[in-house]
Amino acid sequence: MFTSIKKFPVGSPIQAALDGLLLLIKKHSITFKDIKSVTVRLPGPSLSIVNNRSMPDVNLQYILAVTLLDGRLTFEAAHSYERMKDPAVLEIKKRISLVEDPELTRAKITRQGITEVITKDGTLLREHVVSVRGTVENPLTREEVAEKCQGLIEPILGEDHTHKLIDKIWNLEQVKNVRELRPLLSAPGVTRR
Repeated sequence: MFTSIKKFPVGSPIQAALDGLLLLIKKHSITFKDIKSVTVRLPGPSLSIVNNRSMPDVNLQYILAVTLLDGRLTFEAAHSYERMKDPAVLEIKKRISLVEDPELTRAKITRQGITEVITKDGTLLREHVVSVRGTVENPLTREEVAEKCQGLIEPILGEDHTHKLIDKIWNLEQVKNVRELRPLLSAPGVTRR
């Protein structure tokens, strides 16, 4: 009951900023084409951890840029060194800045962040995420847990196997023998030795 499930496959300090960006995208139907600039405000100690790092999943600017391009973030995109070099991603990264927010640095909740977007028409959109999605204070819904599992498992097990496995896990109390899970835990067509 008190377990956090990390919603996004990124470094912890990026969670609030990404959550804020996705909320703004959903609320205002914005895309990368609408964005003039993005400013992310984080607690001071977080800046050096995620500011333009060489690893994609801990590079805040990359993660937000690829999210703006795709309208979402997948595990694959969060870990793609190739996409870090994509000219479209690099162009959007130029519009994203990261700054320390002294109030967030002093706050008791250390994983919060503020995402500010200025649209091309000059509108300021702002989202302050205090409790990151997936934490005890802001838990994932059952659908979000299933969506995360699907995104991670489906590329390996395939769509049909993934849906069957997720359904079986949601109904685990009806499983009479744990061996019923075994066929669902391996990729179709893979022979066991």
